Amino acid sequence: MVSCREKSVLLFFLSVLLVSLLGCPGDGPETKAPEENSIFQDQRPAEELSPYFSALSPKAALKPFNQHNPISTHDFGADPWVMVYEDRAYMYLTGDALQYNAAGALIAETYGNINFLHVLSSGDMVNWQDHGDIKIGGADGLAPWANNGNGNAWAPCAAYKIINGKARFFLYWADNSRGIGVLTANSPTGPWAEPLGTLLIDRNTPNCTEAQVPWLFDPAVLVDDDGSAYLYFGGGADGMYPAPRRTSALYKSGLIPLTAMRRGMPISS
Repeated sequence: MVSCREKSVLLFFLSVLLVSLLGCPGDGPETKAPEENSIFQDQRPAEELSPYFSALSPKAALKPFNQHNPISTHDFGADPWVMVYEDRAYMYLTGDALQYNAAGALIAETYGNINFLHVLSSGDMVNWQDHGDIKIGGADGLAPWANNGNGNAWAPCAAYKIINGKARFFLYWADNSRGIGVLTANSPTGPWAEPLGTLLIDRNTPNCTEAQVPWLFDPAVLVDDDGSAYLYFGGGADGMYPAPRRTSALYKSGLIPLTAMRRGMPISS
């Protein structure tokens, strides 16, 4: 039978053996936790890294240098509109991105196929956050009824109004030259809803016949200091008339109720 003294001696020698095999804490080279974003901290000399890139060759840019967008490099972003809300700039753009055919080859832009808008925002006008697309036209868009499912989304503009103590956002868009639609949201980035089930401005709107305003597009909203809201829109092509003439229109609205604008009724805010 092993005595307590013998057990103590045995445990002592086992401890010494384990320490010799495993080492003591603090022995050996010091280890450090990896730095944040350490993947970008590679300080090896260029000649050591160059073999990794020797087989790469740059391709021609899909967008010519004189057509590059300094804010967004992956699309064009025509017709920008900027709305400032709580010290942040929100930019709404036409979704004119690069287009490809069924074989994957780059093709010329066909504006008749553009059915979504794009949203960016910035707090310093230098660094921009991409908030994605707003799909409007087409069967899966917010306005599938537009032009029998083939509606467009061009030239957006946006404004907001405090209603019952909360900000309500209004995003206007052009369905080609057929009319002006509107979306609403509780945030400048959505989610958006289409509240009318029809265009806000169309050929049934007073003073908006084709002879008066050939193209019902390019809306621009202005909210005056007194809270009154004005929606400018329309235009025509050079040579459409023998002499220069007004081809745009202006409606006054309080932004709500939206249906009143369709009847051409000035309403106060």
